[in-house]
Amino acid sequence: MEILRHVRWTIRAGEHWAVLGPNGSGKTSLLQILAAVEWPSEGEVEVLGEKFGGVDLRELRKRVGVVGAALEERLPGWEEAQSIVLSGMEASIGLNRAFDAGERQRALAALEALTSANLSQTFGVPCELVVEPPRRYSLRFRR
Repeated sequence: MEILRHVRWTIRAGEHWAVLGPNGSGKTSLLQILAAVEWPSEGEVEVLGEKFGGVDLRELRKRVGVVGAALEERLPGWEEAQSIVLSGMEASIGLNRAFDAGERQRALAALEALTSANLSQTFGVPCELVVEPPRRYSLRFRR
């Protein structure tokens, strides 16, 4: 079954995107390909100026940030938010090396950027990050 065809998507520095659509429309497939986790069944893929097949995808993954429900399912339920951010620096699930104080501070800064004020400015509408223990986060938009 063909889900995506002739997709050309340019994301410029500083832009934030959300991919929306009904179940089965190809959202997760598109993001998995962009994150260098999956390959398309045909065609070419270029991410951050790097063409699949001509770049080490393990290194490319470290430069791409994708968040979604499919990723959450792969994370251990006991993992702290800072550890999840740190694992993203290595494009891994879980910590597979020691991180220095500077890297840990960068991870905390990334988490602090998820404040309601910053999210509202990013999306252009009032919203808030809702934290439900132990680790559930959701974005609630206000009118």
